[in-house]
Amino acid sequence: IGAGAAEGSIDASSIMKPSLARGELQVVGATTLDEYRKHIEKDAALERRFQPVTVGEPSEESS
Repeated sequence: IGAGAAEGSIDASSIMKPSLARGELQVVGATTLDEYRKHIEKDAALERRFQPVTVGEPSEESS
């Protein structure tokens, strides 16, 4: 979402939002907090369709 966007192009989020809203599509994604804020958080309609799960960096011992 947002990667390689050009003026006048259709973003992947615009294609996915209707299917997400109807429950026809389920998505699991991974991103950084900065990228989430840049691409997801700024679009309220898209943000409503995701449930963020914050996963911390594992310790050396647990990895």
